[in-house]
Amino acid sequence: MLFSHFPNALKPLKNKWNIAELDGVRVLAIVTIVFGHLGQFFGSPPYKQYLHLADVSVDVLLILSGLLIGIILFRSVDRKDHFYFIRFYLRRAMRLLPVYYVVLFFMAFYVRGGPDFGNIYFWHELLFFTNYPHHGHPGPYLMSWSWYLSVEEHFYICIPFIILLFARLFPNAGVIPYVALVVSGYVTTIIVLFFFMNTWDDESFNDYLFQPTHSRLFFLFSGVLAAYLSHYKSDRVEAFFRNRRITKICSMLPLILYGLWLLLATCIGTEAPAAGPIITLVLWPLSAFTWTIYMLLLMHADFPFRRFFRARVFEYLSPIAYAIFLTHLMVVKLLVRPYAQRTLLFAADHSALYSWSVCIAMTFVPTLIVSYFLHIQVEKPIRLLRERMSLTRAETATKVA
Repeated sequence: MLFSHFPNALKPLKNKWNIAELDGVRVLAIVTIVFGHLGQFFGSPPYKQYLHLADVSVDVLLILSGLLIGIILFRSVDRKDHFYFIRFYLRRAMRLLPVYYVVLFFMAFYVRGGPDFGNIYFWHELLFFTNYPHHGHPGPYLMSWSWYLSVEEHFYICIPFIILLFARLFPNAGVIPYVALVVSGYVTTIIVLFFFMNTWDDESFNDYLFQPTHSRLFFLFSGVLAAYLSHYKSDRVEAFFRNRRITKICSMLPLILYGLWLLLATCIGTEAPAAGPIITLVLWPLSAFTWTIYMLLLMHADFPFRRFFRARVFEYLSPIAYAIFLTHLMVVKLLVRPYAQRTLLFAADHSALYSWSVCIAMTFVPTLIVSYFLHIQVEKPIRLLRERMSLTRAETATKVA
């Protein structure tokens, strides 16, 4: 009887607005990032050679974000939505901000006894500038991992204007403006690499290349390019993937990319001076190309892995993926790390398998519980309010017509 109610308990997590093929991509990318963060916090786990795959997963999430936002905006442009900007920004704010600020203020009260509005770093977190260090110093952030959200928020501010501008100025230019957009983003990254970075280490890489918005835009713009192709050139994309040989080759691209990252980490090391140009000039553009093609493959081609990414577990977990990303390091900082220090979890008398199994379980189980709670108590009510507002606007427009 207990287990018969389990599907009903999971039912509120379903989200009918997601593209099913991309649910698995989002969930797997975030799970990989969680494992990567655990490796950073607790030293070298048994899977240490795979930790750098978390960096690739950040690229995946950026491209996925650009793809989904691009599809939304292209549909709005086609409808000639008079409330194009208001509707987009309101939806983004209602989707992202409530949960983020709940977690941020919880951390502020738990760690510091309350929000410190006199602290410039707290304002960075409030206004999404954690990816730009204050006077070159990363600062004592409550949620240092929110740098990724800062990148996305900056992208959300500019991309509606860019797409609308392209639609007005270049209505017949096709895909060319979006290819130029990706190239311009990549050129910006190269300029940063050669003209602003003086040394190559983890801190310089994070401050100048990995976290700043201007260095990561070409991943987001690659997602927008994929959205344009999917939305306006779907017939040509599907015709391209009808060739089974092309489909097989494209489906292998992520494995090739992961293999190159592991080769770099094993043979050279990601902190070596030579790694910077290799990552920026070779692996990043290859990653953008790989995942742009793979997203289109998932959406427009029929191949075996597509069924895997449509698995029911991803459908259930995808709506709480954002909350998982927000809360997993909070759980690590407030629960797992104190427990590990108190019990000497990673002491020599414990096997690595035992220590890391406990660490992973103590991270994922509370994170899933907290994320589910945030989804039910914060995200879902906000989403229902947003849908009610959309329905009210639609009814009003019908009456006026």
